[in-house]
Amino acid sequence: MVLLKAINDGTIGEADTDTSGDDTSGDDTSGAGVSAPTVDASSLPDGAYTAVSAGSDHTCGLQVSGRIYCWGDNSSQQRNEPEGPFTAVSAGSFHTCGLRADSTVECWGANHNGKTDVPEGTYSTVSAGAEHTCAVRVDGTLACWGDNTYGQSTPPDGTFSAVDAGIWHSCAVATDGSVACWGNNGTGQTGAPDGSFNAVSAGWGHSCGLHTDGTATCWGWNQYGQLDVPGGAFAAVSAGSTHTCGLRSDGTITCWGNNEDEHGNTVGQSTPPGGAFAAVSSGTYHTCGLRLNGAVACWGQDNSNQASPVNAYVTLSVGLNHYCGLLIDGTVECRGSNSSGQRDAPDGEFKSVSAGSDHTCGVRVDGTVVCWGSDVDGKSDAPGGTFISVSAGFWHTCAVRANRTVTCWGDSTFGQSDPSTAIGFTAVDTQSSYSCGVRSNGLVSCWGSNVLGQANAPTSRFSAVAVGDLHSCGLRSDGTIACWGANEWPAGTYVGMADPPSGTFTAVTAGGLHSCGVRSDGTMACWGANTHGRTDAPSGTFTAVDTSAHVASNHGLTCGLRTDGFVVCWGLDS
Repeated sequence: MVLLKAINDGTIGEADTDTSGDDTSGDDTSGAGVSAPTVDASSLPDGAYTAVSAGSDHTCGLQVSGRIYCWGDNSSQQRNEPEGPFTAVSAGSFHTCGLRADSTVECWGANHNGKTDVPEGTYSTVSAGAEHTCAVRVDGTLACWGDNTYGQSTPPDGTFSAVDAGIWHSCAVATDGSVACWGNNGTGQTGAPDGSFNAVSAGWGHSCGLHTDGTATCWGWNQYGQLDVPGGAFAAVSAGSTHTCGLRSDGTITCWGNNEDEHGNTVGQSTPPGGAFAAVSSGTYHTCGLRLNGAVACWGQDNSNQASPVNAYVTLSVGLNHYCGLLIDGTVECRGSNSSGQRDAPDGEFKSVSAGSDHTCGVRVDGTVVCWGSDVDGKSDAPGGTFISVSAGFWHTCAVRANRTVTCWGDSTFGQSDPSTAIGFTAVDTQSSYSCGVRSNGLVSCWGSNVLGQANAPTSRFSAVAVGDLHSCGLRSDGTIACWGANEWPAGTYVGMADPPSGTFTAVTAGGLHSCGVRSDGTMACWGANTHGRTDAPSGTFTAVDTSAHVASNHGLTCGLRTDGFVVCWGLDS
């Protein structure tokens, strides 16, 4: 990324390959005069975020668990987050800093001019700028380290409640409510006005402060209108490189100033999405906001994926060469092959999603089903009506309607799209040549190919069923697993995919030649053929697991949803 640099006399000069994140201390999210909605961390999964910080070419979020997770550029290891827990995070240009639970600060990434060499002591907040870092000590005094070419690392005396490190200047809110700025003043960015403030944000050639009455004031360079604050009150304000964003009391975000990158291309850093947010952070040419459900949304330049946040999943479904998950904001995200458009999820909120071979289907919040990707044999032609769940197979799709009947569409060469006419289904699962469903009485019914007994479900009571290619598994009501169908491949060669281990489980999936389950303690167990490491389950704790199932193609991709909402995959094409 390219920014303009300040030449020796402090004026704006030619382009340089220096970058900076700003407004990353988290102090700009404090309320002032008005209050914005807040995130209820106690009701969110571990993978949800409680804070977000937009740097230059990378972004970092703080999860409920205290873990820091970053995305975007990692050329200087600025994304190599140390183990937590942390209570705050700040993304700079090529470095990142976090405030630990014991009030110490740790920084990582590029160490130009010593900007990651944190002085000893305890702190209440930290802000990573371009080539320097500043923090407020627990006694209220300021400490800055790193480049000091313009005096940006020489803070004033006194006690302060907040600090923000910009590119070549810094600003802080004193305990008496006044704002002090220091460093480069080539465009008037350190000329803070009088008044009482609750927060301050240092950008590139401008700064912004939030008055105690909720109004915002900006000062310094105004070539792009980044000082032209719209009317009304704000709960937070964030100064980016050449743009500014503010958080309103209703949670909406308003941005003003530059909406282009350094080459004059419109990238949209000043065009926020709709919806309610709890926080906003402006980076160099991108901006990020924290939604009320703990998801992060970013907009603007995405050349290093800095505006492509990694949000937690709440559900997971694995197809042949792709997987899809339901994010905590209800949107669907898919990764992997997109040969038929199976990753191109439509906009909107969903209740569930299912990845097939080369198509995907989801149930929207209104109960309608929509499918995308390949439509061979009509497998993506979802019927009308309302549904509670959907399962995308290889050549067909099945779904449970609101009245508990099952409807299937697509290929039915083996009768896999011709379910029993009986009602009372609670769930359905499909793969290639057959399908199975769980009835309200706990019994499993299967239809389609049964050459190896894969459709001969036992008479146990089940809470879930998983359809593989040649075998099936079910989760009994007592948490144990039963599998039926093929246990050899080729015939006469024992594989063991239908021989589950003892113990209790919370989830099960059946693949082509292997199966996996999530034990009651959250650990993963897999059994069957270990070709391509498909039964080498990773360590850690999980909430869900799913696998592709196709013996003929020798696929064995398995993915697990960790308790923190992130996905781990193993096996072929992991």
